[in-house]
Amino acid sequence: MRYLSLVSDLVDEAPVVLLEGPENGFGWNVLDAGDVDGDGLHDLLAAAEFGNYGLYAGTVDGFAAAPFGTVGNDDTAWDVDTVGHAAALGDVDGDGHADLALGGTLGSVAFYAGSAQGYGDAVSRVDGYGVALIGDVDGDGLDDVAVESWGRESGSVSAYPVALDGLGDPTFTWVGEAAEWPVPAAVGDVNGDGYADLGTGGAAPRDAAADGVGTARVFAGAAAGIVADPLWSASGDRVGCGYGQSITSGDVDQDGFSDLAVSEYYTTADGGAVFVYRGGPEGPTAEAAWTMSAGQGLGMVDVSLGDLDGDGWLDLASGDKTGVLLWTGGDGGFPQEVTQEVATSFVPAVVAMQGASAAFLVVGDSDAAGGVGEVAVLRSTAAPPGDDGPPADGCACGTTPVPEAWGTVVLLGWLSSRRRRPMQSGVARCIPRGRVDHGGR
Repeated sequence: MRYLSLVSDLVDEAPVVLLEGPENGFGWNVLDAGDVDGDGLHDLLAAAEFGNYGLYAGTVDGFAAAPFGTVGNDDTAWDVDTVGHAAALGDVDGDGHADLALGGTLGSVAFYAGSAQGYGDAVSRVDGYGVALIGDVDGDGLDDVAVESWGRESGSVSAYPVALDGLGDPTFTWVGEAAEWPVPAAVGDVNGDGYADLGTGGAAPRDAAADGVGTARVFAGAAAGIVADPLWSASGDRVGCGYGQSITSGDVDQDGFSDLAVSEYYTTADGGAVFVYRGGPEGPTAEAAWTMSAGQGLGMVDVSLGDLDGDGWLDLASGDKTGVLLWTGGDGGFPQEVTQEVATSFVPAVVAMQGASAAFLVVGDSDAAGGVGEVAVLRSTAAPPGDDGPPADGCACGTTPVPEAWGTVVLLGWLSSRRRRPMQSGVARCIPRGRVDHGGR
């Protein structure tokens, strides 16, 4: 794995630690798991291309090199590049340990309870393939999950109140158009009405003969539940462009509304792009406020927003076939030029905050070491942001839930001790200074 730092003040080039993977192809997918073992630090899940996730304990210096547990959905053929849907659920059952949902290619989503020892057997299952924790869509004080299902002619997305021991009946179901298989995404509150909204994406139809260009949609949450008609939608302009491969949100311009970032991995023959749409009372804008372009495949590795450098503004991360790319946010939004590149082989990444001292960029490279793969933990070079920085009590920091898909970039970033709120489960969580909103109220 090569580490190319174009700007020296974002991450150190030398890894703090290299994680040990149990199977070849390790580093294909990584996920911030939340605080699974209950020690106040976020833990990390990392998977091989065809294998189980290893669970790595968080430390004040990053993450432990060896996993203390593994987890895998038995109803999965483990083609993580086409499924890979995992959702860190936070502490659903109130026992002080973060819980998990894993999708599967064979038709079920499995739910796991966290513990000091990691995860045990699946507590329950529901029919479906992908899953996302979308926040409280109806204001009842309970987070909701969205589950992807496949049909013969198209797919669907259904929402449920989150529970480990069985989801019950869906409160909302939307069926995709012909030859469309939508994937659920957590987008936060894009219209500022106090209810979490539901996002769906779909980079391309699974039927190669269909005339599909990829579509992203947002459905508004409300007191009566999710509104059936989309609040917003946008599509790519040509077949196979991959528009809607990744969707995420955060308050980029600090106007109080979550903004929407959508990727399109073949905008041109030579490269992809990430489009950022401003949120507002009527939903996202029709035209993108910022467009970041890079090499072919940009956005196949998920897009994420978070304050990596501690300046109070959200930064943007994604990746193309050369590696993970970072754009630094600011008062004017994002520059078109890449701020920093961590050069690997088409990889996922996760940025996590541990304790009160540092943020870490976690980069996987499944082709490293002759296909064995590796996951490296890189430390941010930015200093904690003074009096408005992370709390000294080691709060379990970050925003879990996060949208998860084929390869994942998740930014958690610096936190403000003056902007806390309780989770519905009763465990305190911190909100990033730039307000990354993946759901909740």
